[in-house]
Amino acid sequence: MLSSFDEDDVILNEELGRSIATVASKILPPRCDFNGESYSVKCVSALQIPSSLTERFLELLEKCIGNLYVKIKGAGWKSSKLEEMTDPALVYFWCERDAEIAAFMSFRMVSEPYGQSLYLYEIHVDPRYQGQSRGTQLIQWFHLLAYSLNELSRIREISSDLDNLCDNLRDQLQKNGCEIDSAQLICLSRLPQSIHFQSAGTGLTVFGENAVAFRWYTSLGYLLSSQSPCDRLLRNGRVVRPEYYILYRPQELEVLR
Repeated sequence: MLSSFDEDDVILNEELGRSIATVASKILPPRCDFNGESYSVKCVSALQIPSSLTERFLELLEKCIGNLYVKIKGAGWKSSKLEEMTDPALVYFWCERDAEIAAFMSFRMVSEPYGQSLYLYEIHVDPRYQGQSRGTQLIQWFHLLAYSLNELSRIREISSDLDNLCDNLRDQLQKNGCEIDSAQLICLSRLPQSIHFQSAGTGLTVFGENAVAFRWYTSLGYLLSSQSPCDRLLRNGRVVRPEYYILYRPQELEVLR
């Protein structure tokens, strides 16, 4: 059974964000390549992100889908988006080289109708590097993190089969290039608020007009959430898409795609 979780508890979520960032920094690769160049990978809580860096993330977001935001939210969309991006519960993951950000993600735990979820707020790759499967690599790491957090919560709660649980998680991480021992996994499972690592899956929001992204997410196993707005079929046969869709991906699919 999933642990009780309150996404409005500020202190809990700040601690949880820091712990998730710690796990991510231990299990995800320290470097990645873009066009043959090596970029460092960083993952920290939003509490550790200076405003200047948040603004750089916003600049990359604008490069990628700024036109959609202007169309849907209006010309003043940046101020509300910047406020959202400073949520202290968020965790940021990005690839950087010589002060250039090639890609970034942000995510946090939330409560959804289907259960607690690791929710992907943003995932963006600089247009210069799109079409090289970098977005696919990023979201695979996101799914691996969700899976690992869930397994760490089991390691925390179940003592009778501890060795087997650690072995299974370690094997899965090794397949993804992460070398980590059981002692380290046990330490990660004892981080502050790790009782809330467990989730029913991953979730995200995508603009209704972003058909390419919608198809990509559904190809990865994402489904329409029960509270998602849906398409409307007009009498003339035209389909009207909602402003956004809310998607979720069940936990059992994590790391399988």
